[in-house]
Amino acid sequence: MRRSLLSLLLLSQVGQGALAEPAPAWAEDAVHTLEERQLIQGYPSQSEAGAPAMTRDEMAELLNRVDVQRVHEDSATASKSELKTVQDEVSGIRQDLEEMDARTENLEQDEEQLKQRRDQTRRPGL
Repeated sequence: MRRSLLSLLLLSQVGQGALAEPAPAWAEDAVHTLEERQLIQGYPSQSEAGAPAMTRDEMAELLNRVDVQRVHEDSATASKSELKTVQDEVSGIRQDLEEMDARTENLEQDEEQLKQRRDQTRRPGL
């Protein structure tokens, strides 16, 4: 988030033609990130002439691009995170069921042994 704000501050100063001028050293990472994400492209016809000030409409377009990308990334991340949570829960439930099966089998064996003992120790006529 801080990087996005820094990038927007930089762009408000140098305009969308930031690609035409070298970025200040302190802003190189922010500009590079915006370029990689294709949020800024610059003006091809003014690549040598420098950049005019960014208009309000251009800033609105940039903010919209950033917001759309952020929402897309957040939803993708949330989906992966939620999927991982569900997978972990299913794995835990599967393990619990396997443990319950083992305990049930042990209880059935114990019950059978108790019945056999009872039958062996039962007095005739009772």
